[in-house]
Parts: sequence; C-alpha cells; structure tokens
Amino acid sequence: MAFGAYTTCELVGEGSFGQVFKAKRYFDGEIVAIKAVQKHGRSDEELKSLRQEWEIQRELQHPNIVPIYGCYENKSEIWVETEYVPKDLHKVLRTSKSGHLSVDRTQAITCDLVSALYYLHSKGILHRDIKPQNVLIKQNGQAMLCDFGFARSMKTGTCMLTSIKGTPLYMAPELIEEHPYDYNVDLWSLGCIVFEIVTGAPPFNTNSILHLIRLIRDVQIRWPDCISDNCKSFLQRLLQKDPSRRLTWPALLEHPFVKDKVVIVEEGTVTGSHLLKDDLANDEDESRSNSLSDWNPVTVESNIENEEWIAFLQKSMEEIMDGEMDSLLQQNCVSVFVSPLRNPRASFRVVKYVACLLSLPFVASNCPPKDYLDKIEQVYLDVWVVPNLVFALKLLMSKGSRKPYNRKYKLENLDDNVAIKWNANRFETLEYSILVLCRLIHNQKKFLTQFCDAIYAVNGIEFLKELLKLREERILGNLIAIFNEILRSQPENANLVKRVVLVWDQAEDAAMMLCRLLAATDDITSARCCCLIRLLGGCFRATLEDAWSNVLSVGILSTKMLEDIKPEFSEVSNITLNLK
Repeated sequence: MAFGAYTTCELVGEGSFGQVFKAKRYFDGEIVAIKAVQKHGRSDEELKSLRQEWEIQRELQHPNIVPIYGCYENKSEIWVETEYVPKDLHKVLRTSKSGHLSVDRTQAITCDLVSALYYLHSKGILHRDIKPQNVLIKQNGQAMLCDFGFARSMKTGTCMLTSIKGTPLYMAPELIEEHPYDYNVDLWSLGCIVFEIVTGAPPFNTNSILHLIRLIRDVQIRWPDCISDNCKSFLQRLLQKDPSRRLTWPALLEHPFVKDKVVIVEEGTVTGSHLLKDDLANDEDESRSNSLSDWNPVTVESNIENEEWIAFLQKSMEEIMDGEMDSLLQQNCVSVFVSPLRNPRASFRVVKYVACLLSLPFVASNCPPKDYLDKIEQVYLDVWVVPNLVFALKLLMSKGSRKPYNRKYKLENLDDNVAIKWNANRFETLEYSILVLCRLIHNQKKFLTQFCDAIYAVNGIEFLKELLKLREERILGNLIAIFNEILRSQPENANLVKRVVLVWDQAEDAAMMLCRLLAATDDITSARCCCLIRLLGGCFRATLEDAWSNVLSVGILSTKMLEDIKPEFSEVSNITLNLK
C-alpha cells in the first residue's frame, strides 16, 4: 500500500486520532512513521484538533520530543510524517522480565522526560496526556514524548484550565475534582510514570475506573522498599495531591535525583504558578456556589476523545449494574460523568451513554433502597444533572447544517426535513435524555424547578417547540408528561408550557400543534396529550379556545377526523368549545 512518496511497511499502532504505519520514503529510503487519518466519518472538530496537534508539535525542536517532518492532506486522507521510534515505554515494561527497570535506567528516562517537560512548559504548553504509551524509547534508550492530541498552549494570566483531559491512571487529583489546573498536572503524570518504571505498576492500579477515581482522590500511596531514597523523595514531592505542595519548576531541576543530569534547551521562561492565584481563586469561588443562578449556561467546548469516553462510560455502567453505586454518591464522580453534556464536540453516543448511566440506579434489577436513592438524587441536584441535560438537548437540537427550528420551514413538513438530516443516534440520544429528565422531575419537585429555570436560562422555548414537532412518540410522550407535571405541581411555571404549546408566530401553527397532540397513536402518549389539553384549558381557557377556533377556520382537519376526535376532546376538557 502506498501513500504517494512512501511505501507502507506495516501497521504498528493506533494514535489518538488514527492508525500509525511504519513506512519507507522513496527518495532517501529512511524509515519514518506515518499517522494516517481518514477524513470520512470524522467531524470538523476532530480534524481541527488533529491540525492543532501538528501546529504545536512541528514548532518544537527538542531531542526528547518526537519531531514532525511534514504534514499532508487531500480530500479523503491526512498524513503526518514523524521520526520512527520502534518501541514505547508500555511495551518496554511489559517485555521486561521483572516488569520494571533498573534504578539507573529509570533515572535516565526520568531526566529525558524532565528535559522535555521543562522545554514544553517554558513555551507555555501542557501535554495533558503523559502515559507510557506516549513515551517512545529509541534503540539507544533515549526517551521521547509523542502524541500531542491533548496538548494546549497556555498564556500567562489566562492559563488556568478546567476541561478534563488525559488518561485516568495518570490523571492528577485536581482534574478528578474538576478544579482549575496548570503545569502541575503534567508533573503529577510524570511522577506516576516514574513510579511505574521503578516498581512495575502505577501508584493507583485497579480495573475499576470509579474505584481508581476514589484512590487518586483519597488514598495515600504505598511506597515499596525497592525504591532508593533519592527516587522516593523525588516521587513523594511530585505525587502530592495538593498541587500547591507539588515539586515544580525551578526547584524540580535541583532535586538530587535529576540535578545536573537534565539537558536544558533554553526556550522562554517558565511562569510560576503563584502568578495564577487570582484566576484560581475566582474559579474556586464559582465552584462553591450552589444555586441555579450560579449555574453557568454556556458551551464548554474542548477536544474530546469520544471513543475513549464511550469505553469509560461502558465500564462505569457495568460497575453500577454490578451493584457498585457508591460513585454516584460522590459529587466529583458525577461531575465527571456529566462533563460532556455541555461540550458540542461530544458525540451523540457519548451523550446517550451519559443519560443511560444516570438512569441506572432507578432501573437496575438490584435497585438500592429509597434512602440510598434519595442520597443519589441529592448529588444529582448539587451537580446540576437536570440543567446539564437541558443544555445537552439544546446542543442536540442545534447540531447540523441548519437549526431544525428555522422558521422558513412550515410546521406540517418540518419533521420530514429534520429526518433527512438526522440519524437514529440523535433520536435515541434525545429519547434517553428526555426519559431521564422525566423520571427525575417526577421523583422530586426540586428537579422540576431546576428544569424550568434551566429552560429560561438557555432560552429553550424554541427547541422545546421543535421537540414537539418530531414524529417520535416516545419523545413526545415523555415531554408531554413533563409539561403535565409543571401544570399540576408548579402553576407559577405554567406560562412556560403555554408558550411552547399555544403561542406561535402563526395562528395556524398553534392549531396544527393541537392537531398533532390529538392525533397521537400510542395509547399512553394519547392519554397524556388529552390530559395536557385538559390542564391547559383550566389555566389558559381563552388561549386554548382561540387555538381551537383556528383549527376549524383554517380547515386543517377533515370532517371525518374532526368527528373522530370531537368526543375524546370533549370528554377530557373542562371547557366549552364552540364547534360550529
């Protein structure tokens, strides 16, 4: 197989964005690595993120960072040419007879990584995904950092970041807690890798992702006797859970374990974390707030590894279904689960899996007792599960080449236009998200209050109208159940339902919406729609009468259809309609 000027020798692995091949250049015969990415099936955001990796990495010139030789693309593929390095640290450790490396070799690799990180951080760049698979080992034993898919440039004064990145085994506690972070997250990951090199296992090692989160956050590290005093001191300083106490620049370079052994490539000046305290304090003040008025209804756009998230959520769901639900009692864990809901780069499947996970404690065969569920619901309230699901609905309804609620499309044929653009994954994601909302709202009135407040906060009236227009009766049925609960339990928010169902720019659209509700074919959905009309009649009689008059005046219903629905409508209504 040929890539233009290259002959592909073999597939050697998978990077964060595509396949990696070992290839030979035609013009000089040099062996290089080619990262090949098919554009088909990838979003613009994913391709943009890959180009970001190039832009960062090709500007870097350091002996311990894998260099990019060139970047090329055509209509269907993207290729990135880099130096070929045959092994990564993960493979080196797995093929070692003892499972770990000697102190001397550990020290050499550590110094290489420290040199690379000092260079990156001095240029204002975080790697954010340091793990053994991203540390390549040359034939001479030299270590090199690669795969900058999560890397991000930081500028002084604005470099406290909050998006979740990286690999859980090597993730810093401040990422688990969703606190703002800086260069120190890379230094925690460095400590985890050095610990694994010298002992053969990460400092926190478990097959359970949720257990791993608890270990990183709460459990102290056990130090084996095989670690030398200098190495142990170095690791103890790096693996401080409190980032303000963590060994950092420039003191790190003076530690006896690496002093005078690190190659310094001068590029700029490392910015001290103390310059960022004001930013950190502001973010912490925001995180302490506990009222919906402090929930920030804005998009949180960042690169996301959708397939890794799906694997993470699948594993988490398996653990919950096996009865391990304690993670749902911890705000930081649930915050991790819901973090993709406001990210427009999250795939439909990721959002769907988040909704499924959140529903599990209420539907699992080993459903916990009520007092346990009450505690889970309180956590859901505290981390804004309902508002974040509302935000996810807004994103789901707006994704695509056009917004489905563009008013130039008439109500009677808009759902066909939507169906052309949409796919089953989007409909399923909408269905599962609304189902979780419906369940929570009927469980506690506080969830209902959060729902109503969130709709107003995100200007959600329009996307609720569009949801009603869809032909998916399971979506319609659960949405109508939410509206009925608002009208029954919170009359102060009844106007929200009125604006969605009865208030339209065109009178004929309000009439058409009534017809859609009355024409529901599913028995449960039909009963809920009739109940909705009855409740609306009790709250907004005049508005409902006007809408029904328009049904007749514009001739939307055939005579036969009118006769079919008249008895049912009359039976469920407490108002008198003029059906002349």
